[in-house]
Amino acid sequence: NIIQLILCFMDTEYYLTCFRSLNTNKSGGRIAPHKPILLISLMDLYESGLLIGSRIELDETLQRTFGDNWARYVGDSDIFRPHIATPFWHMRNEPFWELVSKSGISENEISSPYSVNVLKSNFYAQLDQDLAKLMQNPFFRDSAMETLLDTYQLK
Repeated sequence: NIIQLILCFMDTEYYLTCFRSLNTNKSGGRIAPHKPILLISLMDLYESGLLIGSRIELDETLQRTFGDNWARYVGDSDIFRPHIATPFWHMRNEPFWELVSKSGISENEISSPYSVNVLKSNFYAQLDQDLAKLMQNPFFRDSAMETLLDTYQLK
């Protein structure tokens, strides 16, 4: 119905705005591509059906997809390295991403938040339910991809 369509459009605009204004690091006058590459990787996993719900595990499939997308959209960089733990950890500062403890350990108790093994063992990420639904929609993914590539000047 029309109300659902309007709500879907509002959600789409909200998340595209979030994607355009990610809290990113800057180095050498360039914006760190880590968070956009992580989001592109998630969209790839939703598109392929390997990711369905809102729970995001830092597993081998996500790591491989992130590496592939880094090679495709960033390539060799003299400034940034394709380390997935960085965006997985820092994405918690975005309004649509929550780190959830698997073991009861809090974020403040982590001594090495940039370790893939530490994150993999202790946390998973939870996307907003509305964003998880949108990520399954090819029209949203197309718009989000265009937004991320343009905003963050990825190849």
